[in-house]
Amino acid sequence: MQDEARAVAQLPEDWFRDKALPDPSFGEIAGKIRTAGIFRKVWKSIRQNLESRRKGHKCVVARGRDNLGRWLNCERWDYNLSANFSSLLPQLAGADEGLADGLGNSSTSICVLGAPRSVVKTYESIRMKVIEVLSADAFVYVPFPDMLTPNLEEELKLLGRAVTAIVVPDVDKTTFEDRTFRELQDPRLPLLYGRADGPWRAPLFKQMGSNMWGPHNQHCCRRMVESYEQQRGWQYEWVVFARADMFWGQQHPPLHVLHANFVHVPIGQDNNGYDGNPLNGLNDRHAVVPRRWFEGYFGRWEAFIDGRAWQYLRAGAEAGYQINSEQYLLLHLRHMGVPIRRFPPVSFLIHCTEGPQCQHLYKGTDLNKQRWTQTAKYITELIEARRTIMDDVHYTKRPEHGWIWSKQRTMHGWMWGALPKKSWHEPVKEQEDWELIGADFACGLSKSGSISSLRWVFLQRCQCHA
Repeated sequence: MQDEARAVAQLPEDWFRDKALPDPSFGEIAGKIRTAGIFRKVWKSIRQNLESRRKGHKCVVARGRDNLGRWLNCERWDYNLSANFSSLLPQLAGADEGLADGLGNSSTSICVLGAPRSVVKTYESIRMKVIEVLSADAFVYVPFPDMLTPNLEEELKLLGRAVTAIVVPDVDKTTFEDRTFRELQDPRLPLLYGRADGPWRAPLFKQMGSNMWGPHNQHCCRRMVESYEQQRGWQYEWVVFARADMFWGQQHPPLHVLHANFVHVPIGQDNNGYDGNPLNGLNDRHAVVPRRWFEGYFGRWEAFIDGRAWQYLRAGAEAGYQINSEQYLLLHLRHMGVPIRRFPPVSFLIHCTEGPQCQHLYKGTDLNKQRWTQTAKYITELIEARRTIMDDVHYTKRPEHGWIWSKQRTMHGWMWGALPKKSWHEPVKEQEDWELIGADFACGLSKSGSISSLRWVFLQRCQCHA
């Protein structure tokens, strides 16, 4: 095709060299191109490109210009129970060591899950303030609607390098439900799960929402991580779960301030007592998971498919409770014996655009007709993240004045909302073990951990009090 294109390009040059010949008309040039068959081959190439963009792919992402991702060595990929989740990185490293450049050798992995269907771009903040801060190997799983558009392709480059990156066509609610029910290992399970009401199971049973996409995406990343661990011959020490639609306003806590015996989750957004039920919940936006608890945290899909989930959902179902996604997560983790600690939030969920996984905010409203929308999906979550980063007394950003992440040697409960107005003299209720802080954002430090200090209040200075 390149030789034919050169022949067509030579046509006007011949015309211009011979001054006696008139300038070629557009029709004459188009006719020459049509005769050479270039139109047909161009449209064939376009059709093949569009068809390819509607298919799933599994790739390695090497380092490109300006630390952006360079997607390489891709192959066709479709989701099914026996799908191959192994990485193509060993093939790339064998062909060119320079392209791999240490990729795949970290002791920390991070699962970036979900498409960035949000009003604000989030991938760059995830790369700069999470992946690079933790020096982690990234594993990416992105369902896309309709096709992998050039805009989404450019956004994905902002994540930087990845050991395994899978982009796959998203499915609608009906297809997701049919596929999920086919994967259930016992035909009685739909009848049992149908008795456990609430958004935890959405979009199954026509429930409005998209919660079950989360455990499913975590299941896919678990298989990617485990497959690559088998390929390289040793396990990761930490596996981090990061939603693709979270915006990070401050750097992630470094791993050395986190206790290796606990799963660490941001404070807030537990959504306890949904619909008046007495159940507690746990923030399901982000988690830092030691390898020993990897199967426990990332195994909700497997527990749902094989029926173990009914063991901890049964009591709520029989009591007639509506169970939300945060309560579903905590029920699972407590059943699996996973210990939890918290750290102050520095990220928040961005408002989503309408799609298969974001319909509950648009159904029955005119939100999709508005020319603007708010940045944060939940304003309370934005306030909690801002409370960590900003000092409202001095109206300044704490990280710019020496505040750092600090490990809590003596773990204590967090106080936000625990002290009602004019009741500071009353005893605070006993904190549950999943409410204890394991790491804090601190300014005054002592031998026993972080402390409050008047040096900050009056002088805006941080100091270590030995």
